[in-house]
Amino acid sequence: MRIVVCGSIAFDYLMHFPGAFREHILPANLEALSVSFLADSMRRSYGGV
Repeated sequence: MRIVVCGSIAFDYLMHFPGAFREHILPANLEALSVSFLADSMRRSYGGV
């Protein structure tokens, strides 16, 4: 008898950003978008479907 077990392990990284993204993204410059955001906390949990 053969048994095959398959699957994957996935993690979700949830970060909290205290501001609003719209404050940093300028609609006039979307073709040259270059931004970074500093998160004040991060939580890792099992994810996937």
